[in-house]
Amino acid sequence: YKLKELIPEFVATNSGIYKTTDAGTTWNLKQSGNFYDIEANPNSVSNTFFASTSSSVFRSINAGENWVATYTISGSNRVSIAVTPTDTNYVYALSSNSSNNGFKGLYRSTNGGQNFSLRSSTPNILGWDEAGGGTGGQGSYDLALAADPSSANTIYVGGVNTWKSTNGGSTWTLKSHWSGASVGDTVHADKHVLEFQGSNLWEGNDGGVYISSNGGNTWVSKTNGIVHSQMYRLGVSQSDGKVITGLQDNGTKLLNTSGWTDIYGGDGMECIIHENNNRINFRSIYLGEIYRTTNDG
Repeated sequence: YKLKELIPEFVATNSGIYKTTDAGTTWNLKQSGNFYDIEANPNSVSNTFFASTSSSVFRSINAGENWVATYTISGSNRVSIAVTPTDTNYVYALSSNSSNNGFKGLYRSTNGGQNFSLRSSTPNILGWDEAGGGTGGQGSYDLALAADPSSANTIYVGGVNTWKSTNGGSTWTLKSHWSGASVGDTVHADKHVLEFQGSNLWEGNDGGVYISSNGGNTWVSKTNGIVHSQMYRLGVSQSDGKVITGLQDNGTKLLNTSGWTDIYGGDGMECIIHENNNRINFRSIYLGEIYRTTNDG
């Protein structure tokens, strides 16, 4: 009789790294701490895994039984990790700056996570600007990293926008922008996951699911049919069938006889249709800003 191989699986949580070898029936804490990401060395026989906290990269060489911090980034508030089967000695770490949530740096190991070196800290690829200018970003909220399975030096970073490097993180090219830049496709902001399926790169962001099959040059939305909007507030007209709603991360939308239209972006909060004039609408956004339109936006 051949015993079924026990395949370890892991989850990184804010209370530590947990491991299961029975498909999730039982879980055991292997390393305490607040962890953001975990990745396996693509060479499964190595039994090597990598995990990250707000500022450190951890490594296990015995299938996750024991963990050691191999690199710490001062001034970091979140770290994401990426590996590639093309060269299993390559490990990438993306860091967000603790002072402003902007780009702290992209670090790379070429010896299986034992040592890391800084590849770049500019431009600010975690910010809003298409040229990577300015300071700050949203790194503590959205921080995604993926390494191309066919090229060890090609990596993608997702923050507010999506950026690509073909030289191991030394230089960067914008591949999508949240508001319509002069280069790259317009794709919804706030990237939370980048994953390869063969040569296809999938992206999950605050607007849904997108895919690129040409190295990030163009993106196709796959969100249609996925019911994923979260409504903060909703208002109805007192004189017709109009409805106005504020959505988490997906703006303010108005329903009229022609269907749904976007009347503002960002986070839609409280919104109201005037009780005596249905063309006067009020909407609000985070930080207490209130706006008024007299022509349905």
